[in-house]
Amino acid sequence: MAGKSITAMAWLRRTVRNALTGFRRRWLNTVWGMQIGEGCAISWSARLDRTNPRGIVIGRDTAVVFGAAILAHDTTRRLHRTTRIGERCNIGAHALVMPGVTIGDGSIVAAGAVVVRDIPPGCIAWGNPARVLEKGIVTGKWGIIQSRASQEEGGTAPAGGADRAATATETGRAATATETGRAATATETGRAATAAETGRGAVPAGQTP
Repeated sequence: MAGKSITAMAWLRRTVRNALTGFRRRWLNTVWGMQIGEGCAISWSARLDRTNPRGIVIGRDTAVVFGAAILAHDTTRRLHRTTRIGERCNIGAHALVMPGVTIGDGSIVAAGAVVVRDIPPGCIAWGNPARVLEKGIVTGKWGIIQSRASQEEGGTAPAGGADRAATATETGRAATATETGRAATATETGRAATAAETGRGAVPAGQTP
Protein backbone atom coordinates (compact mmCIF):
# COMPACT_ATOMS: atom_id res chain seq x y z
CA MET A 1 0.00 0.00 0.00
CA ALA A 2 2.84 2.37 0.85
CA GLY A 3 4.41 1.77 -2.58
CA LYS A 4 1.14 2.53 -4.34
CA SER A 5 0.70 5.72 -2.32
CA ILE A 6 4.19 6.94 -3.29
CA THR A 7 3.54 6.14 -6.96
CA ALA A 8 0.23 7.97 -6.84
CA MET A 9 1.84 11.05 -5.25
CA ALA A 10 4.61 11.08 -7.83
CA TRP A 11 2.04 10.90 -10.63
CA LEU A 12 0.06 13.72 -9.03
CA ARG A 13 3.18 15.92 -8.73
CA ARG A 14 4.10 15.37 -12.37
CA THR A 15 0.56 16.10 -13.51
CA VAL A 16 0.32 19.32 -11.52
CA ARG A 17 3.80 20.43 -12.55
CA ASN A 18 3.09 19.85 -16.24
CA ALA A 19 -0.19 21.72 -15.99
CA LEU A 20 1.44 24.69 -14.28
CA THR A 21 4.32 24.69 -16.77
CA GLY A 22 1.91 24.76 -19.69
CA PHE A 23 -0.12 27.52 -18.06
CA ARG A 24 2.97 29.66 -17.48
CA ARG A 25 4.14 29.24 -21.06
CA ARG A 26 0.74 30.35 -22.39
CA TRP A 27 0.70 33.26 -19.93
CA LEU A 28 4.15 34.48 -21.00
CA ASN A 29 3.19 34.20 -24.66
CA THR A 30 -0.26 35.78 -24.36
CA VAL A 31 0.24 38.44 -21.72
CA TRP A 32 3.88 39.38 -22.31
CA GLY A 33 4.19 38.63 -26.02
CA MET A 34 7.12 36.23 -25.74
CA GLN A 35 7.57 33.37 -28.21
CA ILE A 36 8.02 30.18 -26.24
CA GLY A 37 7.52 26.87 -28.05
CA GLU A 38 5.49 23.84 -27.06
CA GLY A 39 7.00 21.47 -24.54
CA CYS A 40 9.30 24.03 -22.92
CA ALA A 41 10.05 23.82 -19.21
CA ILE A 42 10.70 27.28 -17.76
CA SER A 43 11.59 27.28 -14.07
CA TRP A 44 9.52 29.58 -11.88
CA SER A 45 12.75 31.11 -10.57
CA ALA A 46 14.16 31.74 -14.07
CA ARG A 47 14.22 35.38 -15.19
CA LEU A 48 12.97 36.22 -18.67
CA ASP A 49 13.42 39.86 -19.71
CA ARG A 50 10.11 41.70 -19.31
CA THR A 51 11.53 45.05 -20.38
CA ASN A 52 11.64 43.73 -23.95
CA PRO A 53 9.50 40.58 -23.73
CA ARG A 54 8.95 40.36 -27.48
CA GLY A 55 12.68 39.87 -27.82
CA ILE A 56 12.53 36.48 -26.04
CA VAL A 57 12.30 33.59 -28.53
CA ILE A 58 12.64 30.01 -27.24
CA GLY A 59 12.22 26.90 -29.40
CA ARG A 60 10.26 23.75 -28.66
CA ASP A 61 11.25 21.30 -25.90
CA THR A 62 13.84 23.59 -24.32
CA ALA A 63 14.48 23.79 -20.57
CA VAL A 64 15.47 26.96 -18.72
CA VAL A 65 16.62 25.86 -15.27
CA PHE A 66 16.29 27.64 -11.92
CA GLY A 67 18.08 30.96 -11.51
CA ALA A 68 18.87 31.37 -15.21
CA ALA A 69 18.39 34.82 -16.76
CA ILE A 70 17.70 35.60 -20.42
CA LEU A 71 18.07 39.26 -21.37
CA ALA A 72 16.75 41.08 -24.43
CA HIS A 73 17.73 44.67 -23.63
CA ASP A 74 20.75 46.68 -22.56
CA THR A 75 19.93 49.74 -20.46
CA THR A 76 23.43 51.23 -20.65
CA ARG A 77 23.31 51.40 -24.45
CA ARG A 78 19.55 51.83 -24.75
CA LEU A 79 19.32 48.76 -26.96
CA HIS A 80 16.54 46.24 -27.49
CA ARG A 81 17.65 43.01 -29.11
CA THR A 82 16.08 39.65 -29.94
CA THR A 83 17.60 36.77 -27.98
CA ARG A 84 16.98 33.38 -29.59
CA ILE A 85 17.31 29.97 -28.00
CA GLY A 86 16.80 26.98 -30.29
CA GLU A 87 14.90 23.75 -29.85
CA ARG A 88 15.91 20.99 -27.40
CA CYS A 89 18.33 23.24 -25.52
CA ASN A 90 19.15 23.32 -21.83
CA ILE A 91 20.05 26.57 -20.09
CA GLY A 92 21.75 25.60 -16.84
CA ALA A 93 21.22 26.91 -13.33
CA HIS A 94 22.17 30.59 -12.85
CA ALA A 95 23.38 30.92 -16.44
CA LEU A 96 23.16 34.38 -18.02
CA VAL A 97 22.29 34.85 -21.70
CA MET A 98 23.06 38.37 -22.89
CA PRO A 99 20.90 40.42 -25.31
CA GLY A 100 21.02 39.57 -29.01
CA VAL A 101 22.64 36.14 -28.54
CA THR A 102 21.50 33.15 -30.61
CA ILE A 103 21.91 29.64 -29.20
CA GLY A 104 21.57 26.92 -31.82
CA ASP A 105 19.29 23.89 -31.68
CA GLY A 106 20.35 21.09 -29.35
CA SER A 107 22.93 23.08 -27.42
CA ILE A 108 23.59 23.08 -23.67
CA VAL A 109 24.69 26.07 -21.61
CA ALA A 110 26.39 24.93 -18.41
CA ALA A 111 25.44 26.20 -14.98
CA GLY A 112 26.77 29.67 -14.22
CA ALA A 113 27.91 30.36 -17.79
CA VAL A 114 27.74 33.89 -19.20
CA VAL A 115 26.85 33.77 -22.89
CA VAL A 116 27.98 36.93 -24.70
CA ARG A 117 28.19 35.59 -28.27
CA ASP A 118 26.35 33.08 -30.45
CA ILE A 119 26.62 29.35 -29.71
CA PRO A 120 26.46 26.95 -32.71
CA PRO A 121 23.97 24.04 -32.78
CA GLY A 122 24.86 20.80 -31.01
CA CYS A 123 27.42 22.22 -28.59
CA ILE A 124 28.14 22.39 -24.88
CA ALA A 125 29.25 25.84 -23.72
CA TRP A 126 30.55 26.83 -20.30
CA GLY A 127 32.54 29.51 -18.50
CA ASN A 128 32.60 33.30 -18.28
CA PRO A 129 32.55 34.32 -21.04
CA ALA A 130 31.04 31.10 -22.34
CA ARG A 131 33.08 29.14 -24.87
CA VAL A 132 32.40 25.87 -26.68
CA LEU A 133 33.68 22.89 -24.72
CA GLU A 134 32.32 20.11 -26.91
CA LYS A 135 30.74 19.80 -30.35
CA GLY A 136 28.66 17.17 -32.10
CA ILE A 137 26.12 16.36 -29.37
CA VAL A 138 22.55 15.28 -30.10
CA THR A 139 19.87 16.15 -27.56
CA GLY A 140 16.27 15.23 -26.95
CA LYS A 141 13.56 17.01 -25.02
CA TRP A 142 14.83 19.57 -22.47
CA GLY A 143 18.38 19.19 -23.76
CA ILE A 144 18.90 15.65 -22.47
CA ILE A 145 21.93 14.22 -24.29
CA GLN A 146 21.11 11.32 -26.61
CA SER A 147 24.53 10.88 -28.22
CA ARG A 148 27.84 12.68 -28.59
CA ALA A 149 30.49 12.58 -31.31
CA SER A 150 33.30 12.07 -28.80
CA GLN A 151 31.84 8.69 -27.76
CA GLU A 152 31.11 7.55 -31.31
CA GLU A 153 34.69 8.32 -32.34
CA GLY A 154 36.13 6.24 -29.53
CA GLY A 155 36.61 8.90 -26.88
CA THR A 156 37.92 11.78 -28.93
CA ALA A 157 38.82 14.68 -26.66
CA PRO A 158 36.38 17.61 -26.53
CA ALA A 159 37.09 20.86 -28.37
CA GLY A 160 40.37 22.20 -27.07
CA GLY A 161 41.47 18.81 -25.74
CA ALA A 162 43.53 18.03 -28.84
CA ASP A 163 45.41 21.28 -28.47
CA ARG A 164 46.12 20.57 -24.83
CA ALA A 165 47.29 17.06 -25.68
CA ALA A 166 49.58 18.38 -28.44
CA THR A 167 51.02 20.94 -26.07
CA ALA A 168 51.66 18.26 -23.46
CA THR A 169 53.36 16.08 -26.09
CA GLU A 170 55.61 18.92 -27.22
CA THR A 171 56.42 19.71 -23.60
CA GLY A 172 57.36 16.09 -23.04
CA ARG A 173 59.57 16.08 -26.11
CA ALA A 174 61.30 19.25 -25.00
CA ALA A 175 61.89 17.79 -21.55
CA THR A 176 63.32 14.62 -23.08
CA ALA A 177 65.61 16.64 -25.33
CA THR A 178 66.77 18.67 -22.35
CA GLU A 179 67.55 15.55 -20.33
CA THR A 180 69.38 14.04 -23.31
CA GLY A 181 71.42 17.20 -23.63
CA ARG A 182 72.27 17.15 -19.97
CA ALA A 183 73.31 13.51 -20.17
CA ALA A 184 75.48 14.23 -23.21
CA THR A 185 77.10 17.16 -21.42
CA ALA A 186 77.78 15.02 -18.37
CA THR A 187 79.35 12.33 -20.56
CA GLU A 188 81.62 14.83 -22.29
CA THR A 189 82.62 16.31 -18.94
CA GLY A 190 83.49 12.85 -17.65
CA ARG A 191 85.58 12.12 -20.70
CA ALA A 192 87.46 15.38 -20.30
CA ALA A 193 88.10 14.67 -16.64
CA THR A 194 89.38 11.16 -17.45
CA ALA A 195 91.67 12.56 -20.13
CA ALA A 196 93.01 15.13 -17.69
CA GLU A 197 93.71 12.50 -15.06
CA THR A 198 95.41 10.29 -17.63
CA GLY A 199 97.56 13.24 -18.67
CA ARG A 200 98.62 13.94 -15.09
CA GLY A 201 99.59 10.33 -14.47
CA ALA A 202 101.59 9.95 -17.71
CA VAL A 203 105.45 9.75 -17.44
CA PRO A 204 107.26 12.35 -19.52
CA ALA A 205 109.50 11.00 -22.29
CA GLY A 206 113.07 10.23 -21.12
CA GLN A 207 112.20 9.85 -17.41
CA THR A 208 112.12 6.63 -15.44
CA PRO A 209 109.17 6.11 -13.20
